[in-house]
Amino acid sequence: MAKDAGKTDSELFIEYALRMTKGRIRLVGLLSAGLLILAVAAVYLLVMVVADHLTGGMPAGLILPILWSVGMLELGLVGVLILYPLLRRVNDLYAARLIEKAHPDFRNDLMASLQLDADRSVHRATLEAIRRRAAREVAGADVERSVQTRRVRLGGILFGAAAGALLVYCVLANKSPWVSLRRACGAVSLAPPTHTVITNVKPPSGFRVLTGRSVDFNADIRRSDGPAVVRISRDGGRTWLTEDVLTMREEYETPTGATKFVARWPAAAASNAAAVFRIECGDDVSSLRRLCVLPVPTIRSIHLTYEWPRYTGRGTRKIPEASGRVEALPGTVVTVEAEANLPATSASLTFEDKKSPPIIMKCNGRIMRGRFQVTEDRRYRITFKGEEEFIQGKSIWYDIKALADEPPRVRVTEPVERVDLAANGSLRLMGEAGDDYGLAALALVCKDAGELRRIDLGRFASPGVTTKVIDRSLPARDIGREGQRLLCHVEARDFRPPKGQVETSKSFELIIHPPDERLEEQAKAEKEAEERRKQAQQEC
Repeated sequence: MAKDAGKTDSELFIEYALRMTKGRIRLVGLLSAGLLILAVAAVYLLVMVVADHLTGGMPAGLILPILWSVGMLELGLVGVLILYPLLRRVNDLYAARLIEKAHPDFRNDLMASLQLDADRSVHRATLEAIRRRAAREVAGADVERSVQTRRVRLGGILFGAAAGALLVYCVLANKSPWVSLRRACGAVSLAPPTHTVITNVKPPSGFRVLTGRSVDFNADIRRSDGPAVVRISRDGGRTWLTEDVLTMREEYETPTGATKFVARWPAAAASNAAAVFRIECGDDVSSLRRLCVLPVPTIRSIHLTYEWPRYTGRGTRKIPEASGRVEALPGTVVTVEAEANLPATSASLTFEDKKSPPIIMKCNGRIMRGRFQVTEDRRYRITFKGEEEFIQGKSIWYDIKALADEPPRVRVTEPVERVDLAANGSLRLMGEAGDDYGLAALALVCKDAGELRRIDLGRFASPGVTTKVIDRSLPARDIGREGQRLLCHVEARDFRPPKGQVETSKSFELIIHPPDERLEEQAKAEKEAEERRKQAQQEC
């Protein structure tokens, strides 16, 4: 701040404080006046919109006089509360009085310095002492806060209340307020809002329906102006297609004097299960309501777990992502784990032949589990229900194939039909045996008129061996005696309860002759050669 010639520092500081205070006085006055003028405008718009809605359209001959009257009032307020104060000079004594009123401890030094300045009889030293004391007091205070802002707060409250009421009404009004706002501002050529009121809109927001099912819309409309339509958006309101606009038809008049309008959406469909709709008639529009369009209940995937009979040795086997078809031996316990596309509250396994009652499945969200035992060829399906009664799903029919446990297979390739064997010789037995779930035992069975001999060819403690090659040399003395004529076959047994299935090969005839000297000499020579070999190993 540049120092004026001939003025002391105290005098300059007091002038600066007074100038700041007067600027604050003008600012507070302008703000309070502006808020009051805006509050009057907001009240006018609120009253005109509400009246336009309640009367079904105020006449132009009434709107224009009111608009001109309010306009003149606003211009008068602008002149009195804004222009006039701007042209007036704020007195220094008034500003000083505000400062000292806000700070009673100043002891009227500021007022005294201004009043004594015009008195030529006051000694200049005394006046300067008062000014210095007043400057020190002002320096320790916030002079701008000396100006009361109560009028600004009051104007803000009035404007906030009026503007808030107008905004709330515009949001809650059952018809668009923009036409009435424009009419209140002078556009009286616009068609006034109607008395159309849409109530009792159905279905309610959040209504759930299956994809492809029809949806019935209805609403009570009082004083309908023009056709009523239902607008549907399949993607939650992002797009509104013309093919999803349904024209409603009148049904009957309700006891309240409204008309019932109805329409039907033939097949519900939505993106990501989200659809919204609204009903429009005249200038009234219902609020957006949400439709939850659920997919058709179905089975997404099936997992099967087989618990095979113990005698098969197969244990438990899980088949993920199965087709639902079951192929297993009778007695196998099958666990069905199915996943639905919607949460299930109850589910069951139902058999087509109806010989067995439905089997209740355990439900955990979308997962359903149930088990049954394979007994015969038949078919089953999964049925389930959701949280709502209309959510009912069922799978296709799945086949249950009861596999047959075939008896063992056995075939002898050597000898064939008849064999002559010396009493000191050996029978060369060759062939093959097998079973679909595992062999339990193989045996050579020889019999004549009065005797039956069974020679063990192999036993298996547990299932697992499904194919066995037979290649054995059996001494004649273990089979029979010299001179016997035996009818022989190979016998195979599996593990099927209770005693296993038995299958035999083709029979062959075995005749045991007297010992062959050449075989004895050959055996003797082989024995001596074996002894020499052992002796040579010991000498080494």
